[in-house]
Amino acid sequence: ETVAMTSQSQPLLAEEAVGGTSKYGRLAIVQISFAVALGALAVSVVLEGIWNGAAAVVDPLAMLAAIYVFILFCLQVWFLEWPSPDIRVFSLLFASLATFAGPTALKLAGENWLPSFWPGVSWILSMAFVVSAYLLMVRGPKCSVASGSLSGRISIISGCNTGIGYETAKALAEAGSTVVFACRSEEKARSAMEQLRQEAPSVQQEQLKFMTLDLSSLGSVQNFAEEFIRSGLDLHLLIMNAGVMLSSRTITDDGLDGTMAANHFGHFLLADLLMPRLREAEAHGQEPRIVVVGSTTSLLQERFDFSEVLVHEKSGREAALAKPYSLMRSYGQSKLANLLFVRELARRLETSGSKIPVNCVHPGQVLTEVHRDMHSALVLLTKLFHYPAQLFIKTPRQGSFGTLHVATAPSLATTSGLFLACHRELPMPEAACDEDAARRLWMLSEVAVGIAGDIEQSP
Repeated sequence: ETVAMTSQSQPLLAEEAVGGTSKYGRLAIVQISFAVALGALAVSVVLEGIWNGAAAVVDPLAMLAAIYVFILFCLQVWFLEWPSPDIRVFSLLFASLATFAGPTALKLAGENWLPSFWPGVSWILSMAFVVSAYLLMVRGPKCSVASGSLSGRISIISGCNTGIGYETAKALAEAGSTVVFACRSEEKARSAMEQLRQEAPSVQQEQLKFMTLDLSSLGSVQNFAEEFIRSGLDLHLLIMNAGVMLSSRTITDDGLDGTMAANHFGHFLLADLLMPRLREAEAHGQEPRIVVVGSTTSLLQERFDFSEVLVHEKSGREAALAKPYSLMRSYGQSKLANLLFVRELARRLETSGSKIPVNCVHPGQVLTEVHRDMHSALVLLTKLFHYPAQLFIKTPRQGSFGTLHVATAPSLATTSGLFLACHRELPMPEAACDEDAARRLWMLSEVAVGIAGDIEQSP
């Protein structure tokens, strides 16, 4: 049934113009421009060396290393993996370019003090740059959960039949946790559960449970919560992992924007319905946690656009579907909604006297199926270049390290309202720090999902 907004709720949905480039987007452009200038300088030096007969000092391996670090740097900065300049990343970029072009520059300057064994040193340095860049910028810090450390704990993970969610489920199950696969497709979920048991023989069958959850359907979320509560299971860890990137605008049966429904509204309702279970665990000293998987695309949003999350009556759907649509903007807005939700939920829990931590984690650029709803050509390219792409983009297992850290690190047991990536705190975008916007989105979300609000509201 379509959810319709009351007249008193209409001000929540007032049109808001959102445009321009965020400060993080501008900073990324500056960083890439600097890298391009350095790269152009290095190439110009080498070309001049070739023109003047100094090409013999150009090391092919050093050239390949410099190209790898340069491309990796530009890709990661463009996708806001490093929202603020990082001295380690810039050092790798500068050192690799210097190793590539430096010997030629010295020869052009008439300096010949490089030792005879320099080619060997250059090879070692080049390999070190490639390995260091991969470990720092692609893999990132690892996170492992000790076997048996989660025995007796119950975890719910949305969308864990593949990708980051699957790797997270496997790691938690290997540590002893019972994991509820909250997924749309029972067939895919059970296939993933069987695969997990084959890859991790220590995991017992009774540790893995399936319950249907389609986050784009409010009815499905309600049914999932009812089934979970009827099961009598405790709840210690709620990981909101599932997310979509839709190639075109959709309106759900509940009258919600498709991207916002799956990435925000569904999880909002899920958290509300399961909050009593989490509070029970807290009351028994079991330290429950809530983890939301977000994205640095939220940093590109100047502010939250409430006109994009309209709750449509049937008569207004055609007009809504005819509105201009940008995939990345829609996805970024939904991820900004995640941050607003995390900060407001953390505030409300603290106000009500609860110490349940709720934090958001950016997993990095990961080779997952999140692009499955995008253009078929892009999906095909992703499959064709799957293995070469792993030199530049995380595998699902590497992408799960951040989620596991936020879900299990003792240092985050009572810390709430943070945005993290690579085991470090990221800057919170100004749009996510807008307390009025957070309260307004919360009120809108309550109306949209049809609840009065079970999480205590502060004055």
